[in-house]
Amino acid sequence: PARMGIGVDGGFDTEAFETLETLRLAVFGPDLSALPDLVPLDCPELPAVVVAICEAIAAHQGTDARANAEAWDAEQEKRPSKYAKDLKQLPPTRRVSPNPKDWRCEKSGDTQNLWLNLSDGFIGGGRRFYDGSGGSNGALDHYLEEKAKGNIFPLVVKLGTITPRGADVFSYAEDEDDLVLDPYLADHLAHWGIDVMQMEKTDKTMAELEVDFNLSHDWSKICETGEELEMIRGPGLLGLRNLGNSCYLNSTVQLLACMPELGARYVDKECAIRRSAPEDVAGDLLVQMAKIASGLLTDRYVKQASGALSKRLGGGTAE
Repeated sequence: PARMGIGVDGGFDTEAFETLETLRLAVFGPDLSALPDLVPLDCPELPAVVVAICEAIAAHQGTDARANAEAWDAEQEKRPSKYAKDLKQLPPTRRVSPNPKDWRCEKSGDTQNLWLNLSDGFIGGGRRFYDGSGGSNGALDHYLEEKAKGNIFPLVVKLGTITPRGADVFSYAEDEDDLVLDPYLADHLAHWGIDVMQMEKTDKTMAELEVDFNLSHDWSKICETGEELEMIRGPGLLGLRNLGNSCYLNSTVQLLACMPELGARYVDKECAIRRSAPEDVAGDLLVQMAKIASGLLTDRYVKQASGALSKRLGGGTAE
């Protein structure tokens, strides 16, 4: 696995190991005090129903994990895709197997993170991320190849997330490019031989993956935790002290201050903006922006403006 790293060649710290997971069934004899026999799930002597039960237990999520994923999913405000109603679907010359063991990326052969194109039945790997993680990018590459031919096949569904309650659907269309809702998903899947009423969840949803990432990611790799850093200060190298929960506002203001346009508009070296201020200086947004820009981008007004700006944008409230 690769993680972002400070001072690492290429920007990522690649660890030279792989994590392998093996599932085994513990079989106890009459003497419960004795150690159990550990039987691999691929043992041919195990009944198929026992293997299925073991795999279901291993994949089962706890209540907290499900609640976190549902809360994350609810915040995404997914909208129905405008391509769903009149989605073009090619004649079903093949059927997609409902068995996860039969799914493969048609470009790379990968068996994880697979997406089914609802227009032509192509199965491709998920999007590859900037650090090389993620999928094989087969689904997106296929969409772009078909688009170059004049075929617009934007909607894909993540295999393994299909249940009677729905599934993860993504739109590659440039004007959506996000997770979307497909009100006609059951019909679109039935076109390729998939009955949603018979499908069970076998893979993590995008919401679950996001929650897992936030819980397990080593943020210290990009926060320089434990490092002894030398404080530097100067135009463009100034920070803002947090006032309660003002960190979100502060970070936004500091990002805006990186734009040359903000400095050109609001840096007030001659104090012209401030001299033209109304009587209620603290309530004038133009003046407060001039003070904060001058404080961040020059040697003047380093700390004075943050509180007044927060009060102005917050309508006079504490935050």
